[in-house]
Amino acid sequence: MTICQRRIPYLCERHRIKSVSEAQKIVEEVVSFYNEQRQHEETGEIPFKRWEEAMEAGKGKLRPLDPLVDLDLVFSLHYERKVKKDGTFSFRGRKFKLRHCAEKRVTVCLIPNKKLLVAKDGLKMAEFLL
Repeated sequence: MTICQRRIPYLCERHRIKSVSEAQKIVEEVVSFYNEQRQHEETGEIPFKRWEEAMEAGKGKLRPLDPLVDLDLVFSLHYERKVKKDGTFSFRGRKFKLRHCAEKRVTVCLIPNKKLLVAKDGLKMAEFLL
């Protein structure tokens, strides 16, 4: 356990925190302090400043996200299905119509309790609310 993690229960007790929302404020303050003000013990640098310098120098591996990327497709549970001849497929005991993909394999993308997306070759073909 890091110093930061050990510090949070102590601060919650010290400030008599009774709810998760109050504790969240403490967590945010501690994380902000360790990222933006405190020097790292090994590198002697402030993590946020080190991050900014690396990004400016092109040393980071992160790149801006393409605005056309559908994050619902990316962050969903994926299941392969074959659409039947009549243009339907079954998922969790329900039938869904997808006539324009008859007899093709598709990826069913589930966002639990919200919606079901259907993709073919990475492109969204349909969306069904649950």
